[in-house]
Amino acid sequence: MFHSTDQELSYHEESVAPDSIDALLSQELNRMSFQEREVICEEIHGVHSMAVTETPNFVQEKLEELEQALEQIPNHEEHVYLHALKRKSPFVADAVQLRLPMLRAEVFDVHKAAVRMVKYLDLVTDLYGSEALMRPITLSDFQPEDAQLMRLGLFQMLGGRDRTGRRIMGNFADIPANFSVRSRIKNALYMYTCLAEDEETQKKGCVFIVFHPSPGSQVCSSTEERSFVRRLMESIPIRVSAIHICLHDDALSQVIKAVALLALGPQGRARTRVHTGSKTECQYSLQSFGIPAHQIPVNLNSGQLKIKAHQRWIDLRRMKETSVQRGTTFNGIECPELNDLLFGRGRPIMRHPGNVLFRNILESRYQEYNAAPTRKEKTEIAWSIVRQLQKSKCRFLKEDADGHWVEVTSDVARQKVSVGFRDLRKTVSEFGLHRANPSGPVGIKRDLNSSTSAFLGMDGAVKRQRCNFGFAS
Repeated sequence: MFHSTDQELSYHEESVAPDSIDALLSQELNRMSFQEREVICEEIHGVHSMAVTETPNFVQEKLEELEQALEQIPNHEEHVYLHALKRKSPFVADAVQLRLPMLRAEVFDVHKAAVRMVKYLDLVTDLYGSEALMRPITLSDFQPEDAQLMRLGLFQMLGGRDRTGRRIMGNFADIPANFSVRSRIKNALYMYTCLAEDEETQKKGCVFIVFHPSPGSQVCSSTEERSFVRRLMESIPIRVSAIHICLHDDALSQVIKAVALLALGPQGRARTRVHTGSKTECQYSLQSFGIPAHQIPVNLNSGQLKIKAHQRWIDLRRMKETSVQRGTTFNGIECPELNDLLFGRGRPIMRHPGNVLFRNILESRYQEYNAAPTRKEKTEIAWSIVRQLQKSKCRFLKEDADGHWVEVTSDVARQKVSVGFRDLRKTVSEFGLHRANPSGPVGIKRDLNSSTSAFLGMDGAVKRQRCNFGFAS
């Protein structure tokens, strides 16, 4: 998505003063129409998506056009692609694994998608070798240095989504200078490739965060790193719809801002927002863009990086990739969607949009359920709620012994609905029905497919939670 010519990069490297970059950004934004700026701004804030409506015929037509566009790319630009075809690579020919994500990354601009795909194959071959043309890259492709960097959790994929359902990844701590630029880019490329496995993220794009590097941190400090960052952003099979750079409010951080914006190119700069201040102030700024504060893996008091969830993610990736190699089914879910219903305790679980919506449904059917004269009728009401949610593509998810989300059976889901009504009855007896939902007033009859439901309970407001009906493990 982020295009930047070699000439442009070389020219602006001679002038990376903060004032120069701000002036450059203003010029680039002024070249856009008001509508273009508005669309980008709304997508950054998570209130609009550039994703297009897809139908099977539309997708098939675009895949055929992409094939034609790939054939028209000059031979000197597609040598890696041609090499993959000669080797009869199933990965390069795969519409679902590679080609469709590339189309979605460029909002179905066929020519741009073809260029992006060729650049991706060139970069992944440069970093991982020719075997990366035959299949998606995995953790087993890492060298010891790459694996060590991954385990540190400096780059992390967050376990939740923003208010529009986009996945979030970021750089949450300084990377020691002893790690090579290639190793850093290999880690980032792997994680972006993992993101591209999620269809919802392919359509809506992802969010990237650079969170509070130390003053004087070497962010994109070398020409090699800036060049690799440019190549990375021009080739990844996912659209980065928003970038947030959180910095200290000092002169050194202004230099970091200038260098980072330089590396992103004009399209990347337009989608970047810079936040300055303390870690806490930056967290609040991110919340205004729909990024829940509790997801940031940094202890605000000690400044220590949290890596427990990241380590679970690595374990899940290993299990998933091993299952693919063995041809077996892997049932673990990497990241719940907004409409999913999560079993468990705690404020983040209570605020999850699917859980808030579930409580609204329970409240709306409470009188009916309470008046049902027989257990059989109560059970049928519970089943009707399960069917209603499943029809709307909502899943009932529970963490397994390894801490990974898995979908429970319909019978277990029905039991949880019944338990939810039981707990709601206790809450109503104590506080009344109008006090039963601790997540604030929301419309009970809200459409399950409404994008508005994505905003429920994600404002980060601190509220006292009095119940957890329906989701205690």
